[in-house]
Amino acid sequence: MTLPFSTHWPSKMPSEIANSPNQFVEKIWRSLPGDIVDKEFDKYLPKLQALGCPLANSFIDLKPKIHTIRKGHRFKEGDWIHPVIYNRTKNRFQFAPTFGCTGIQTISITYGKYLCDWYGSTPTIFIDGGAVDYRTIERLAIADGFPDIKSFIYWFDQDIEGQIIHWTNTRYQ
Repeated sequence: MTLPFSTHWPSKMPSEIANSPNQFVEKIWRSLPGDIVDKEFDKYLPKLQALGCPLANSFIDLKPKIHTIRKGHRFKEGDWIHPVIYNRTKNRFQFAPTFGCTGIQTISITYGKYLCDWYGSTPTIFIDGGAVDYRTIERLAIADGFPDIKSFIYWFDQDIEGQIIHWTNTRYQ
């Protein structure tokens, strides 16, 4: 399945990152096994550069993006993921080799007053039906490519029901 990714943070994000490169392409490459990166990255680099995709000078300090969160429930374990940028444009480009979905977890993000008061965080996040604590939200945000929880909350600024689509073996309890 095609899985589109943006290349820049939207303008609604905190001012320190709004409209700047989000480095999702590089963070996803960081999550792939080293032998794949060694064999494949140079095949994709010229097209990424030609498209003007803003790439970091060095990937070494970037934390890997090891999953993505999407509304709905259309993905399943075993699906093949085709990661693309500039989806639905003439510049659509699959920026990495196809890789497998290793697992799915359900996620619910809610801003309901009762739940926020009860669990003590805004928003309240449920993974596979269970509420998660602040440390898990922080791990989730960083592993999803965000610099911090604040940015994660700006991105997911309303209630959603969806999936965490994994391509590594990391899971949340």
